[in-house]
Amino acid sequence: MNFGQILKQLRITKGLTQNELAKILDVSKSNISKYEAGSVEPNMSVLIRISEYFEVSVDCLLGKNAKNESAPEKENNFFFFFFDNENLLRDIFSKRIRTAILDMGLTEEDFKAAISFGSKKASSFLSGEGEPTADDLIELSQFLDTSIDYLLGQTPRIGNVEKKLLNTFVSLNTDNKDILIGKAKELLKEQRYESVAADVPLQKAK
Repeated sequence: MNFGQILKQLRITKGLTQNELAKILDVSKSNISKYEAGSVEPNMSVLIRISEYFEVSVDCLLGKNAKNESAPEKENNFFFFFFDNENLLRDIFSKRIRTAILDMGLTEEDFKAAISFGSKKASSFLSGEGEPTADDLIELSQFLDTSIDYLLGQTPRIGNVEKKLLNTFVSLNTDNKDILIGKAKELLKEQRYESVAADVPLQKAK
């Protein structure tokens, strides 16, 4: 499914009219209609608002993932408080592209020469001036081997170990997923306890 079809499905599942969703997202009803028809694409900040409201990742919204996985929780040093500022969001976007390019061992010139949408558009993204389309975001995530959510500042970049863990988790049935989640929570509690215990100074014998 494309973005418009996915958005319409999510809206209907929530029992919302186009007008109600428009008010929630602070856009016009005609924009919602155009998004669903595929004649207009939302900008980055609207994509993120949609992702947060429906609790799905931007990758899912753009049809990159087969399953509608929940968006990650907002915590630690992620950039959710920047999302109302278009300039800061573009800055995050450009920094994440540059980081991903370096991680691949490429120069910015290599990147501009290799990407299919051309050097001019690539330069605008690197400088924080360009506004990517949905197709641009999908191509960038595939070329840079990372998620769209990472590029938009919603998640940290995951390494090979995390990818293996996610792939294994997706392959499990529901019961085993629940067992694994339960075990992970136990380990987190142990880790927190060990961390707190390590911070408590030893009492001198009286």
